[in-house]
Amino acid sequence: MNIRDLIKSRQKKDDQLQKKISVMKCVTVGVDFASDCAVKNRKGYIWVREQKTNGSIFQVFNSEVKRLVGLPVLVSSEMGAPYRKVVSSIDWDVIPLTSDTTMLNAPSVYNHGLSHEWQDTYPAADAISIYPRALVPFRVYSSTTSGIKVDIARGFYIVSMQTVYYAGVAAYDLTSYKPVSGYVGVLIYLDPTTNAVNSVVSENSVPDADDIVYPDIPTKVLPLAYVRISSVSTEILESDIILDLRPMYTFMDNSIQDAIAKLSADIDLQISKHVVEGV
Repeated sequence: MNIRDLIKSRQKKDDQLQKKISVMKCVTVGVDFASDCAVKNRKGYIWVREQKTNGSIFQVFNSEVKRLVGLPVLVSSEMGAPYRKVVSSIDWDVIPLTSDTTMLNAPSVYNHGLSHEWQDTYPAADAISIYPRALVPFRVYSSTTSGIKVDIARGFYIVSMQTVYYAGVAAYDLTSYKPVSGYVGVLIYLDPTTNAVNSVVSENSVPDADDIVYPDIPTKVLPLAYVRISSVSTEILESDIILDLRPMYTFMDNSIQDAIAKLSADIDLQISKHVVEGV
């Protein structure tokens, strides 16, 4: 028998075997944990119980649903591995009958967040980088209100060792900066002395967007974004938010900045001594 015949024979056996696979109606149960159906020390597996009288409790592999206790699921054998039971989907015939809001709230979103995180120096299996614009605090958005306006998200910052909360603002109006012709650049910033957003426009309009000279950033403020406005603008688009200026650390205290600068200098000195002198 040649290799092709062997492969076809194996496929035929697998096809015959798969036809015998049945789907079981089950419900997740908490065995190792009270409010989590996860199997202790067996990553990716959960506990389920058959939905029938005296239904057995067993472990199945799960990559489809949240680890909620009491969630109705369908369990089947994995394709090509008939003895490995997996969660194939939520039992949508049962879900609409429940009044449990936890079960109704996106139960199909798998608990996979940790797999995307980078904990200290140990990356998870699917660690990802976050685009800075995805960070929400103090973000300048295209406004949901029509017109040359932006929305600004809420956030916290520190002044003189005290945490200050900024509630954000909707429809911050930039209409007055619209030039008669050409383009202008606008700086949007948060003034910690008033805990309010302010803005300043470039001195002159220019015929080409690439020639915009954006305003300088004042001292002791929290810069948020550089925004472009043209004579034909009717709204602020994401593409008009030219530069996201939000700093990673939002403190407004010179003593803290000085302390961090001193610490950085000390670290640089110690590293230099170690490299040069071996100490």
